[in-house]
Amino acid sequence: MIKNNRTQTYLVLGFAFIFPTFATWFYFEVLAQSHWVQILYGASKFIQFSLPLAWILWVQKRKLLLSKPSGQGAWIGMGSGLLVVVILSLAYFGYLKGSGHLAATLRSSRVSCFLGEIALILPHNKFSTTRARWGYLAR
Repeated sequence: MIKNNRTQTYLVLGFAFIFPTFATWFYFEVLAQSHWVQILYGASKFIQFSLPLAWILWVQKRKLLLSKPSGQGAWIGMGSGLLVVVILSLAYFGYLKGSGHLAATLRSSRVSCFLGEIALILPHNKFSTTRARWGYLAR
């Protein structure tokens, strides 16, 4: 039984929509050169992904039930994934590839700094070594 009203639902949905964007802006723009970036990144991901669980358990007071995956759910998942691939491919090959927007973004010192910090916390593997060798993380 759902025990919440529409106002609560709209507030939590608004938070779920706005929070990831705000947190990303905050650690890219405000804390770009700070050691707090990694801490804020981890905390924001914890909040972002624990919100649905907290909402179901404590606000709606429902139990989490794991059900057997259905064929319909698999088709919905594959269809939505394919739709995202098509939209992103059209955006990249239709506009972004030749526009210079992506190159300017990757040359940005803030983005390079953040990517470098992410590479430091990732386990060492062949992919991260290859990226560093070819200068993707360099300015």
